[in-house]
Amino acid sequence: MAPRCAVRRRVTELHRLAVDDEDAVGLRAGVDDVESALAAVESNLQAGEYADAHQGARSALSAARDIGSSLAALAAAEEGVDEDAATRAVRGGFDLPRRAYATGQPLEPGPYRVRLTDESAPVVDQEPPMTTRWLQFLHEEDGSIAGRALATVVPDSEIEEVAVDWVPRNQVRVDELLGGDYVRVWLNRSGSSYLVHMPTSAP
Repeated sequence: MAPRCAVRRRVTELHRLAVDDEDAVGLRAGVDDVESALAAVESNLQAGEYADAHQGARSALSAARDIGSSLAALAAAEEGVDEDAATRAVRGGFDLPRRAYATGQPLEPGPYRVRLTDESAPVVDQEPPMTTRWLQFLHEEDGSIAGRALATVVPDSEIEEVAVDWVPRNQVRVDELLGGDYVRVWLNRSGSSYLVHMPTSAP
């Protein structure tokens, strides 16, 4: 079970490196998810389900490496290293390619940062809770709020039903869809994707 040991070492490093600021909130939650996965590995081992334990350890190790890469990029930025595109994406920064409308509010092209809130839409009928979350769009220069939009929440375990190529991990991605009729902002944090589709024409 070498992968399991490697995960435990990585989790220890992540706890040591993570700091108490806004950037670290999602990463800390990701570390907690890895630890939960390790608890499941321990349970499988005790039950003698070695194949499941081995697979679970490898998955947890992969997740820990993703978090470690995100932390390394953030640490480089804190040390004054020039922020490259990957580091900016980890922080939630992106360039809006054209005017788009977030809940009817126009957002002009330019640099923004997306922030995940704790708010969700009211539960309808038998819909499971937390299937939506509100995202805020901040002007990257001064941090002021430019608008907000309701995102659909898709767990990583179900993202293959949405994704056609690569999936962002603990970062943001922006795509133009349907020939530019929509702009999709795709934020990934702690094992879930938050998807917003903003029209580029006035509602």
